[in-house]
Amino acid sequence: MNPYLITYERGNGYHCGCCRQTWTETDTMEFENDAAAIEHAKSFNGNNEKSYNEDADCVITHIYALANINPIF
Repeated sequence: MNPYLITYERGNGYHCGCCRQTWTETDTMEFENDAAAIEHAKSFNGNNEKSYNEDADCVITHIYALANINPIF
């Protein structure tokens, strides 16, 4: 298993536009490889790179393999 840094854009639950606020959060997770990390992001985001996960009110925006400086997603 390899460690990855995951960047989320999280919202405050409002979607009306006037009350919507977003911020960035990070977390680390372990995946078998880059492909597994990308599959997790696609699944979490509903197979759309910028689609919010409505249950969590957030979207994965980037995933970084901690052994590599460049994002893989």
